[in-house]
Amino acid sequence: MSKLSEPSELNCRIIAQAVLVGPQTVSVRVFGRNEGWDKPYISLRIGKLLINLEDAQALADLTYVVREANLSADRAFGPAQYKPRRRG
Repeated sequence: MSKLSEPSELNCRIIAQAVLVGPQTVSVRVFGRNEGWDKPYISLRIGKLLINLEDAQALADLTYVVREANLSADRAFGPAQYKPRRRG
């Protein structure tokens, strides 16, 4: 995995660290122009962490790092001891 560059202040309004342990309450909400929002975004809630994505590139970057983290999970935590969450 290549080293990630620091986000510019124009692209990320806050840099924060969150520690997530164990099962989390998760949700996704879409605030689109079709629903009357001037600036569309997707809001992700993971426990008490809220991430607002304002364009497709931000979503693609988040998807990429989560995928990379999944590929590294066995190395970091050992074989999975949990049941992956399913849609529905």
